[in-house]
Amino acid sequence: MIIGDVLAPHLVKWSRALFAAGIDLYLWSLNKPEKADYEDELLARISSPGIYVDANKEGTMGKLGYLKQLGHLRQTIQRFRPDILHAHYATSYGLLGAMSGVKNFIISVWGSDVMSFPGKSPIHRFLLRKVLNRAAQVQATGEFLRKITEQFTDKVKVVNFGLENSFFSRNPVKVTGVVPEIVIGSVKSLESHYRIDVLIKAFAIAKKKSEVSQNLKLLIVGDGALKSDLQKLSVQEGISDEVEFTGRQPYSTIADFHRRMDIHVCTSERESFGVSILEAMALGIPVICSDIPAFDELVTDGVTGLRFRQGEPDNLAAKILSLINNDALKQSLLTHAAERAQYYKLNRCVTLQIETYRSLLSKRV
Repeated sequence: MIIGDVLAPHLVKWSRALFAAGIDLYLWSLNKPEKADYEDELLARISSPGIYVDANKEGTMGKLGYLKQLGHLRQTIQRFRPDILHAHYATSYGLLGAMSGVKNFIISVWGSDVMSFPGKSPIHRFLLRKVLNRAAQVQATGEFLRKITEQFTDKVKVVNFGLENSFFSRNPVKVTGVVPEIVIGSVKSLESHYRIDVLIKAFAIAKKKSEVSQNLKLLIVGDGALKSDLQKLSVQEGISDEVEFTGRQPYSTIADFHRRMDIHVCTSERESFGVSILEAMALGIPVICSDIPAFDELVTDGVTGLRFRQGEPDNLAAKILSLINNDALKQSLLTHAAERAQYYKLNRCVTLQIETYRSLLSKRV
């Protein structure tokens, strides 16, 4: 049984893939699922008290409020009698799972649950450590997150979420006129730690210096608290006519937005892995990203992408111009990026996940 937010795209993808692989799967969530996200047979296996929450944004008191639903979870466990309980997101569903009484219990950490939550106070840190160490195994999406999580437990194993086959198709050649547009793009929520302001400033600098400045466009996919501020910044930088803010988009359409881009840029100052980077790499779109440690697993500078000094628009602008002006570099990056992306295909990751389930069950006394 998986417990987690059934509205989260990664959990939707993961659950559908495991079910398709023949796993006798049930799900439990505080949120009710969207019918369009799940096949009818799997939809019938989802149990929920129907209380909408965002596991990433709930405060401490909100998380404690989850405990009111512990009885509902235990009733569901009693009804389905799962061999394994797998909780996604340590400080919400992981907390419930730790109190469920199931022995074969796995937690998948997602990022902020082990990167932000423990920094709030010694009590938060203590709670996280207790929850993680109640699990038989803790899973992280990549090597960076594994290292972070090992501060709290020695039970960590890397199991990547993986990408569906639909992402492994090369970016088509775009023809929009005699001189095609060159689209610089980002797929991120418009929140402070993703530093979209750095991208806007860098784009403005690159546009002033580029020989094809009239053809440069900026595509910003996502929504968030800073949308209005970022729109104002694009006006201040004199590039508002060249910037498109799409707002929040369904996950099912994200690959199509990636395909509109000639260069994918990720300006984050804090991340746990870099899913949007991996998506772009798989689709055949060259990547430029900040030099934070979380991206080391995916992007080797000058090999699978380009790295810029985090928070420095001038340095990012120089990297953008170097890709625009160097087709040989671009093709080299695409070749190596495609090779690295193959490792993260969903089928391989699902096979690894099933193997971890079987290994855990084989150790059961």
